[in-house]
Amino acid sequence: MLKPCLKPYLIGYVNAHYEDVDDQLVFAYDEAHATKIVLETYQDAKFVFQSRPIVEQSAAA
Repeated sequence: MLKPCLKPYLIGYVNAHYEDVDDQLVFAYDEAHATKIVLETYQDAKFVFQSRPIVEQSAAA
């Protein structure tokens, strides 16, 4: 059985002063989880405008 593992994501969000905060490092299970972490952790976060994984997943042969 495969265990879920945390992966690094870079998240860009807009804060309460409508300033872009780029490349917040978040460790999460997937991209949706990373977005949720940012919005719940940073109370001044209004919305996420970019999220991307740091390590690309490779297909197993």
